[in-house]
Amino acid sequence: ALADVFDGAVARALGVAGPLGVQLDSLADVVTFGVAPGLLLFNLNSELVTRYYQDGGQLWGASILPQAALLIPLFSALRLARFNISTDQKDHFIGLPTPANALVCLFFPLYWAYGGNATDLDWLHPNFISIWCILGSLMLVANVPLLSLKFSNYGWKENKWRYLMIVSIVICIGVFGWTGIPFSLLLYLLFSRIHFNRLLKP
Repeated sequence: ALADVFDGAVARALGVAGPLGVQLDSLADVVTFGVAPGLLLFNLNSELVTRYYQDGGQLWGASILPQAALLIPLFSALRLARFNISTDQKDHFIGLPTPANALVCLFFPLYWAYGGNATDLDWLHPNFISIWCILGSLMLVANVPLLSLKFSNYGWKENKWRYLMIVSIVICIGVFGWTGIPFSLLLYLLFSRIHFNRLLKP
């Protein structure tokens, strides 16, 4: 994610920016922020479905819950393809950026490894993870303007909401740990909404 923020600036500084780099960047994003998180959640939810429903309380259709994770690579590819042909996303995004979605997806295996266990009935429930896979995929292609973290300059006036959002997210994750990641997404959506609402005011 950090490399994705700075790769364009580095390419321009080295004088090697060009249309080929744009396509390679998107290809790398599909793998890193689409295929990888999709497979992570597919494997995790397959394990969780086995653990949750092995005691005889089988939910009808529970075996298909992990398949929802396969929507993430598909919608990530669609999101990036639309971005490449878009002419109105120079200083903002339309739809949830793939790195943001991938970081929320990464929360679940991180929570499994470091913050939770197979008895959790909240963050690690297979139904909840499947719902996020569907919701996150739809948010990738939603026609909603969101803040971009790519700065054209570093002035306070033009980037006030970006700075406030970054500081708030850092504090959120610092206070709540891994569980701060999904709340950080809510902060991102909130600051984006405030920013664009202010722009629309006369």
